[in-house]
Amino acid sequence: MDEYNKEEKYSEPNKKHKKWWRNLLITIFVLFLSFLTSLIFYVTYQVKNILEEGTNASYYMDSDKVYNAEGDSYNFAIGSENPKVKIIVFEDFSCPHCRKFYKTLQKTNFIYHDDVKIIFRNFTSVNEQSINYALAAQCSGEQNMFILMHDTIFQKQEDEGFADVYTVAEQIGLDTEKFRQCIEKKKYMPRIRKDYVDGQKLGIQGTPTAFINGHKISGNIPYDDFKKVIEYFLNNSDNKN
Repeated sequence: MDEYNKEEKYSEPNKKHKKWWRNLLITIFVLFLSFLTSLIFYVTYQVKNILEEGTNASYYMDSDKVYNAEGDSYNFAIGSENPKVKIIVFEDFSCPHCRKFYKTLQKTNFIYHDDVKIIFRNFTSVNEQSINYALAAQCSGEQNMFILMHDTIFQKQEDEGFADVYTVAEQIGLDTEKFRQCIEKKKYMPRIRKDYVDGQKLGIQGTPTAFINGHKISGNIPYDDFKKVIEYFLNNSDNKN
């Protein structure tokens, strides 16, 4: 009987010890779970801030400097005659990023046609194909078909990898003989060169580069983000022309 009581005395503190450890482990687990939950909320919050920052107008601006990039009256344009927002875009027809960006410009013109004016300028690389594309667009402008040639050149390159400007001219209904003579004479080469020189003075290092109410924005910006930049300038009277 004494042995039994002795064993029972030893088992009682042992049970208390196990219970203490169990409570400690539960407490540690709860604290860890709370820490993990807080960490997840913190990381989610930070990621959200980063993503939201990426859609702010200032995020895309190279600086606060305002440039005069409009060029001359001969530069072709689409959109409003009395714009609240003016976009001057420098592009190269052989540039793959410009091929994507032209769709953003198309959507912008469609949605904001009454408020936005888009002016097109050349920042053409020295390869012959780029120059021919730029000449083709300028020569099409003689027949009031600049934007149709502009968009078709980009579309053909995307679909087929190459745009034959003479075939395009025929497809869109140009006077092909007049168009051919204009191309062969390189009639608008001085304009193309001037745009390029002006682009260098403006510090352009690649295409596409857009100036939105004078603020320089570089690269192919996804439409949803570009739209927010447009909205910013539409709603901010200090940045209206």
